[in-house]
Order: sequence, then C-alpha cells, then structure tokens
Amino acid sequence: LPISRLKTLPGLLAKMKFLVRALLPLAVLATHVAAAKDLVTPMQKIIQMLENMKAKGQKEIQEEKLAFAKFSQFVEMSLAKKKTEIQDGADQIDALSADIEKAIASAARLSSEIQSHQASIEEATRQKDNATEVRTAEEADNKALVQDLRESVDAIDRAIKVLKTQDFDRPQANASNTTKEDAGALLQLAARQSKSFADISDADWQLAGRALQYAKAVEDQLPTPPKADAYEFQSGGVIDMLSNLQEKFVKEKRDVEDAEMQKKQSFELLMGSLKIEIDQNQQAITKKTTFKNAAEAEKASAEDTRSELQAEKAADQKYHDDLSTEFRVKSSDFAERQKVRAAEVEAVDKATEILKGASLVQRGTA
Repeated sequence: LPISRLKTLPGLLAKMKFLVRALLPLAVLATHVAAAKDLVTPMQKIIQMLENMKAKGQKEIQEEKLAFAKFSQFVEMSLAKKKTEIQDGADQIDALSADIEKAIASAARLSSEIQSHQASIEEATRQKDNATEVRTAEEADNKALVQDLRESVDAIDRAIKVLKTQDFDRPQANASNTTKEDAGALLQLAARQSKSFADISDADWQLAGRALQYAKAVEDQLPTPPKADAYEFQSGGVIDMLSNLQEKFVKEKRDVEDAEMQKKQSFELLMGSLKIEIDQNQQAITKKTTFKNAAEAEKASAEDTRSELQAEKAADQKYHDDLSTEFRVKSSDFAERQKVRAAEVEAVDKATEILKGASLVQRGTA
C-alpha cells in the first residue's frame, strides 16, 4: 500500500468500528428472525465474511513476504555480482593504465634513441664529406708534386747524357751545336727551382746552380779563340753533382708516392669505418622505429580497451546504484505495507471478536 494509505489507517479502523456498531443491532435483529426460522443468521454471515477477509489478508501478507524475500535474494545476488564485475573492471583498467604508461615511456625512450642515431649519422656523414674534400685536395697536390719531380729527374737525366757526350776536346766553334738543347733542359730545371722541393738543401741547389751556369756557358759560347785552338771540355764534376741531385729527387718522388699510398689506404679505412657506422645506425633506426610504432599501436589499442571498460564499469556502477536505491525504496514500502496489512487483519480480527461476542450474548438471551 502507498504511504498515503498508511496515514488513513486510524480513520479506517475507526470507520470499521463504527460500521460494526451500526450493523450490530441489525445483525442481532436478523439473528432473532433467523433463529426463529432455524436459518443461518446474518451475524454469522458477517462473521464468516470477516474471517474470510482475515484469512485473505494473512495470505496476502505471506505472499508479499515470499515475493519480497525472492526480490531481496535477487537484489543481494545482483549487487554482489555487479560489485565483483565493477572490481574486476577497475583492476583491468588499472592494468591497462600501467600498460599505457609503459608504452608511452618505451615510445619516448625509442624516439630519443632514434634521434641520437640520426645525429650520429649526420656527424659521420659530415666527417666523411670533410675527409673526402681533404683527400681530394691532397691527391691533387701529390700528383702535381710527383709530376714536378718526374719532370725534374727527366731533365737532369737528359742534361747528364748531354754533358757526357760533350766530355772531350773540340774546337770552340762546335760547342754551341752540341750543348744548346741540353743547356735548355737544365735551364728548365732551374725555372722550377723556386716552385717546389723545399726539402732540397741549399748546398744541393748551389751545386745545381753551378751545373746550370756551366751548361749556360756552353750555350752562350765562351769568347772565341782562334779556330786552330781547341778547349778542353771537363764536365765530370758537374755530372757527379747532377747525379747526386737526381738521386735525391728520385728518393723524394718515391717518398711522396709512398706517403700518397698510405694516405689513400688510411682514407679508404676511414671511409669503410664511417660507412659501417652509418649502416649500423641506420639499421638501429629501422629496428627501433618498428618497436616504437608497435609501442604506439599497443598504447592506442590499450586506450581503446580501457575506454570500453570504463564505459562498462560506469554502466555497472549505475546499475548497482539504481538497484540499491530501488531496493531501499521497496524495502521501506514493503515494511509499511506489512504494517498496514497487519493493522487491517488486526481490525478485522477485533471486529470478528466483537460480532462473535454479540452473537453469544444474543443466543443467551434467546
């Protein structure tokens, strides 16, 4: 029964008592008439009716108790189940949150490492470009130096050959015809003296200069004596000086070529090392980029799952709260209805007792 009905319960009981008192004289009168005719009296019918009402009320009370007990059991089991589901959902959400944080940290770490590898590649590439530029310049300089040395050795060689062919007495008139080309070769060597070979000693250059002066004297011809007179061509000392200088140029050329070979090998080793470093860093970038993408995908999947679980948990919590509220309301209503029904049964019981007492009094006076 609603709460409003409970508020009218005292008035209802009063009306029932009034009705019993009002009907009591009529019931007594009808009982006398029925007794005279040996019939069932109206009083007995009223009493029977009230007893039926009482039995029905008691039955309804028991049925409502049974129904509410079933509802209480359902609520208890449902709330317990939902509580477990809510806790399980909360545990799963916490686990997913931890996985998400782990994936975020992993992706951040991998991103930092990838940037470090990229920086290493850039540095190795810079070193490679710089080394290549330096090696190109060195190679060009060495080639030019070797070429100068080769030409100098050839010039000295030709000069020595010429001087050897002139190592005899001859008329002065024939001197210019045999030494002009060779003196020119030595002059060509002198022209390069100021351009390279800084490691040749001053003494060697003085010797070369003396040889050049001697050859130039042949080129320009000495003052012409009478044709009958010949001059003695003595070039042995000059040839020795030029031979020594040639040996030094040959040695320097060999040293330059050896140094060039060593620099080339060192350059190739450096290029190989830098290439390996670049390749290793690139492989690391590829590998860690794959791991980073996997971590980000795992994070996104975990976030989607967590959102779904949070929605389910919220729905379970709402169901739990709504059912708890409904149970509290229905429990209160049930308790009040039980009071009302018990009061109705009590009122009917009292009315029945009153009527039964009146019936006994009537029979006693009959």
